[in-house]
Amino acid sequence: MSQGHQLTLVDRSEITITGIKHVDSFDDDEVMLQTTLGILFLKGEGLNVNQLNLEEGKISIVGQVNSIEYLEEEQLNRGKGIIKKIFK
Repeated sequence: MSQGHQLTLVDRSEITITGIKHVDSFDDDEVMLQTTLGILFLKGEGLNVNQLNLEEGKISIVGQVNSIEYLEEEQLNRGKGIIKKIFK
C-alpha cells in the first residue's frame, strides 16, 4: 500500500487518490473510501471507477465531482445519523 495520502482533482472531472485502505460504498452519485487519514466522501454525478488497485492503495474516478469531505472514523461511530445526513 502507498505510504502517503494524496488527492489530485483535474477540472472536477477526474480524481486520483492514493492512501486508500478500502472502498466502503460506490455508486454513480457517491463514493465512500477509507483512507490513511480517515473516511473520505465524494459526491458527484456519473462517477465511475477508472482504476482501482488496493495493493498500491490507489483509485482513479471519472465523472463530475461536486464535493469532497473527510470524517474521522470516530465520527462515524457516534451514530448512523451522520451517514444519513451525508447521503441525503
